[in-house]
Amino acid sequence: SAMNPQRLFQRLCDRHGVDPDEVADFCPLVERAIASPTDVRSRILTMIDDSLARRAGGDPEATLDALESDLDDEVLRAVATRLHDWTPPWRRTRDTDA
Repeated sequence: SAMNPQRLFQRLCDRHGVDPDEVADFCPLVERAIASPTDVRSRILTMIDDSLARRAGGDPEATLDALESDLDDEVLRAVATRLHDWTPPWRRTRDTDA
């Protein structure tokens, strides 16, 4: 069952009592998270959750830009892995005995 990014985003906003329109710029990041490998996905979603919690608490520093600068390397690596279908040797599953 594929996750629905909009619904997940709405749930995160509801959890923190944040107006989704005010933080709509976070939604594409939720979409990217869902398209990422599981370990990256959970890390991104945790950080989004944390940012929304801080935003709800009135922290003006909890912006998408701040979050993305924390994520960049991780996200870019994950996206590169997906785009180029390249698996680092330490990530290869046991069933690829090449």
